[in-house]
Amino acid sequence: MGKPLISIASLMLGLAGGVFLGATFFSRAEPGPAPAQAKQFYYRLTDSTIVRHTVSLSGGDVQHTIDTIAVVPR
Repeated sequence: MGKPLISIASLMLGLAGGVFLGATFFSRAEPGPAPAQAKQFYYRLTDSTIVRHTVSLSGGDVQHTIDTIAVVPR
């Protein structure tokens, strides 16, 4: 290979590498959605019992937690 061919090949390799690195470091990617806060819902079952239903998002899965809360009358 002659010097002109080596020169053109190295210019093409440098151009391809520059385009790849530029796209990697300077791309304008959209940030991911913010994680949703857990939502709580309260249901009264009887005069002395309330149920708390918590819905949360964890790793792409929806998790439901149900707690029973006893209410003491004053």
